[in-house]
Amino acid sequence: MVANTNLPMKMPINVSVDYQPVLLDRDVINRLCIVGDSDNTRGTNYGTYSSLAGVSEHYGDDTSEYEIAARLFSQVPRPKSVTIATVADIEYPV
Repeated sequence: MVANTNLPMKMPINVSVDYQPVLLDRDVINRLCIVGDSDNTRGTNYGTYSSLAGVSEHYGDDTSEYEIAARLFSQVPRPKSVTIATVADIEYPV
């Protein structure tokens, strides 16, 4: 036996939605992130750098994270900062 799932017209349901969209700050939209798997001396999974010297301090100058950061910091206009996230055992999707 199938149950009747229709609501009777005597039971109207009133719904109101109060949603205010939040616009992202321009600085947040322009933030760059490098994801890599090289060892670092920082001690955390991510860090934000405003110069190539900081990247070199934590990653050395022979890693892919350093090479990508060097390319980004050499651009004109130059980014204010670059975030590098370290992820262990990155698996690429098939």
